[in-house]
Amino acid sequence: MNSVAATLRVISNAMDEIAREIGPLNRDDPKRRPLLDELSALTQLRNWLKSETNRTLTLPLDELALELAPLKVRDRRRIQIIGEVISRSHLLDEH
Repeated sequence: MNSVAATLRVISNAMDEIAREIGPLNRDDPKRRPLLDELSALTQLRNWLKSETNRTLTLPLDELALELAPLKVRDRRRIQIIGEVISRSHLLDEH
């Protein structure tokens, strides 16, 4: 399995985990918004990686995704990684 496929699998698994957490939450639950934001960011990243327009720029994101995989949803490092992914994905949009 190539790096992109492995990264997509990790991201999809993380998205599934988040979706399971969102499912039982009420619409007005304060925990819901951050989870939805994280799910949105991962969806954008996954879609971009699927297009794989520039592998040179995606390699650091692959590494972040692999670091993200073992972390729990509310882990502080996971939140930092998601922030980095969002920041870097905005940079990628400029290329």
